[in-house]
Amino acid sequence: MAWNKLLGLYKEKHLIQTTILNNKLASAYCFVGNEGIGKDGFAIEFAKAVNCYTPIITTEINEQGNEYKTYNACDKCKSCKMANNLSHPNIQFIHPYPAKTNLNDEMYAVIKEQVALKAADIYHKITIPKANEIQIDTIRSIKKKVALSNEKGRQFVIISNADKLNTAAANAFLKTSEEPPSDTTIIITTSNKERLLDTIQSRCQMLYFSPIPEDEIANYIEEKYHKSETSSRLFATLSQGSITNAMDMFSSNMNAMRTKIVDMLRVALKKNIYRVELSDMITINNFDDAKIDKRHYYKLLLNLLIIWLRDVLAISAVGEDANIVNVDQKERMTKFNAGYPNANYYDAIDYVEKAIYKIDSNTDPKLTLITMFLQLRKVFHNVNY
Repeated sequence: MAWNKLLGLYKEKHLIQTTILNNKLASAYCFVGNEGIGKDGFAIEFAKAVNCYTPIITTEINEQGNEYKTYNACDKCKSCKMANNLSHPNIQFIHPYPAKTNLNDEMYAVIKEQVALKAADIYHKITIPKANEIQIDTIRSIKKKVALSNEKGRQFVIISNADKLNTAAANAFLKTSEEPPSDTTIIITTSNKERLLDTIQSRCQMLYFSPIPEDEIANYIEEKYHKSETSSRLFATLSQGSITNAMDMFSSNMNAMRTKIVDMLRVALKKNIYRVELSDMITINNFDDAKIDKRHYYKLLLNLLIIWLRDVLAISAVGEDANIVNVDQKERMTKFNAGYPNANYYDAIDYVEKAIYKIDSNTDPKLTLITMFLQLRKVFHNVNY
């Protein structure tokens, strides 16, 4: 089924399918949620389902034993094929665009390629150089296309990253949303609702999207990108329910980073003569991944440590049958747990979380990590530092 392309979002799918079945489509929607959870793809599937020539309506039974109907695009008719290619005359997909002064044949080729990638993968993040905002010319052009279209079905205008509408474009959009044509639905998507004008929000039916379940992200990464089970679970756990966040970490050597931070913990917990070695390990120049922001790198390291400590906590509570993320580290974590049988892992995790907060607050990362490891010594050795 077409909706199955989207991971998670079960409540959102049920709500919109029920809306279609009851023919109660709103004139404007605002899809709100973290980046990379499928808001744009959801909007496209919504528009495709409404315009499908031969939709599939089925009756299902939920966990409570109650019947409910589903509404899916067939994915075979001409309308669905055009929608899948983002070439449907009834579906206008708007995204941030470069200014006219930056447009040339090379830039048009980049834009065409990015849209094609989005059509092929609903989780693709469109990346176009110098495309920092949505401009008024784009809104005016869409208004004309909607007015002149003679394609049967319902018109959909999808504005991705609507928080990037510049002032002139936002005002033009407001006028359009005041009295949209009766056969038109406008969908705006955003990960930054607070940046949208209140007047724009007031004209839309708000729909808040949930993060994608971690197990679904892990399975998706393992199957689509052929990552190991452990790497896939690490990416998923750190993703905050976002496919985009998970893929942004692909360039990082997660296993090496995990080894690095756990080795730092090992050194920090030495009985004595640990300070110089620990300081050298924390020094940023020793890090081997120069592709990402260093402050972000420290946070990623600490998040990996939290996951590792949570796994040790699970092993201490449940034993070998514990459901853990770092499955390849099971033996090492079991030995670690045996070495610190009385440690309060909740306190340890709390110290790491506070360190992440301090880094977010622009505290010096190296000093923050040194302080954190001294606190962890107190947790695991039960001594003052």
